[in-house]
Amino acid sequence: MTDREQILNTIAANKPGIIPSIVIPKFKRKTAENLIEQFKQMIIHVGGRCIITNSNDIFQIIEEQYPKIEMIYSCVNEISSKGVMSENISKPHELNSVDLAVMEGTFGVAENGAIWVTEKQMGHRVLPFIAEHLVILLDQKSIVADMHEAYDRINLSQVSYGTFISGPSKTADIEQVLVMGAQGARSHTVILTKN
Repeated sequence: MTDREQILNTIAANKPGIIPSIVIPKFKRKTAENLIEQFKQMIIHVGGRCIITNSNDIFQIIEEQYPKIEMIYSCVNEISSKGVMSENISKPHELNSVDLAVMEGTFGVAENGAIWVTEKQMGHRVLPFIAEHLVILLDQKSIVADMHEAYDRINLSQVSYGTFISGPSKTADIEQVLVMGAQGARSHTVILTKN
């Protein structure tokens, strides 16, 4: 047995036992009367746009918001990709030229404008971060009040990867000046639909 194998076997034999997760108590908290309006205001506050619509023609709304976009990668069945063959993408770097990514979110959080998006909804893990612009479709009924409710909804045993997205990429590290689109999407639009 090599030294490497011996080290790996020793590590495998000395794994600690499973420790149960901490049970977080349920706190009574005051929530906003209108979660949709609070969510919309938080999206605006973090630098995004929020459009509330009853229309079924989401593609028209996207074209109105982004009239000069040439390459659209859509993870939503009802919206076609444009300028890129989404089914032929096998490596993340092939998404480098995507102008606009369109995907659905699972639910939104009113207190901070965050949206839970899973790998299944993204198509590729890098998509929401490599595209120039990001559009997330979200059912108006899927907005929860706060992160306590959000974490109650997440079942990590059912997803391989998921993330909260709140607004476009931003940084204020350099001379304390806020810069949008520093390491990811330059714009973030949420379209709240009635399903």
